[in-house]
Amino acid sequence: MNHAHGDGIDRALELEKSFDREVCIHGELTSNICSACDFSNFEFFDGVVRDRIELIQNVLGAKGKEYSRDADRFSNFKTAGRRLNTTPERALLGMREKHEVSILDIISDLDNEKLPTEALLEEKIGDSINYLILLEGLLKERLRNQNVN
Repeated sequence: MNHAHGDGIDRALELEKSFDREVCIHGELTSNICSACDFSNFEFFDGVVRDRIELIQNVLGAKGKEYSRDADRFSNFKTAGRRLNTTPERALLGMREKHEVSILDIISDLDNEKLPTEALLEEKIGDSINYLILLEGLLKERLRNQNVN
């Protein structure tokens, strides 16, 4: 009887330790390579991050030249803010909202087992991330200008 009780405690301790580790969708520890996934979860996610950083640099670099005026990276948001009688930051958030709605549509489609293409995910999530980076830039520019004055 004590032996079984000891086994139960050992199993509970083993399970508790396993909660500190991630598992793939097939239940394999990510420190192992899941034969069904054919990669570790960590390796996969590291690849997602690397690809996203490269896409951010490419898109923001190209779009920066396309949307900038008079050497001002944020000129479109400033112009939109003036036209809409609001701040550049609020104008940016308005422009970003259409991307958020698209992401919500993607999530809603999952309820009907409709999966997005990888290209669509990269575009919509990338747009949302890029707008947040642009917002960060606008806010830091505002802080910098306030500290100068």
